[in-house]
Amino acid sequence: MLDTTIRTAVLTPGSRCTYCGGPAGSVDHRIPACQGGTDDLENLVPACVPCNESKGGKTPDQWRESRLRAGKSWPPQWSLEQIRQDNNRQRRYAEHQRAERVRLFSGSRMRKLREGRKMPQEVLAQRTGFSLADIQSWEDGTSRPSVDQISRLSRILWARLDRFLASESLGERS
Repeated sequence: MLDTTIRTAVLTPGSRCTYCGGPAGSVDHRIPACQGGTDDLENLVPACVPCNESKGGKTPDQWRESRLRAGKSWPPQWSLEQIRQDNNRQRRYAEHQRAERVRLFSGSRMRKLREGRKMPQEVLAQRTGFSLADIQSWEDGTSRPSVDQISRLSRILWARLDRFLASESLGERS
């Protein structure tokens, strides 16, 4: 799975699918990982979900050849209904991911990150614009921040978002 920062860099607002020109809802590896492709930005392109799923583990040239051999159009053309269904599926998945990040938020990890930066709660509150009471309640686990608030905390504390999440595999409590 790609890092959120990389996905954001590739999927800019209004991104269009590299292959069909439709609205992009996913990131595709030009050279698939299964063929040695990397997660470098030069190998990643915006793609709509139907193109990404149809292309699978093929390079663009291999995919084009297989579509033409099968008598399918090139570039691909999808019905508006297919695109609408895939956009809805992507939206539901994104909402699920946001809810999962909030559910897995760990106040103790936030405290460790803040203390590791030698930053008092008052300074963190000032730099983020959140109240001191919010910072305290997040760290003691009586409440949880929203995904947008976690994102802001990660920027101020110079930490990846996953550093704020509890590790369920280790039995860590959120």
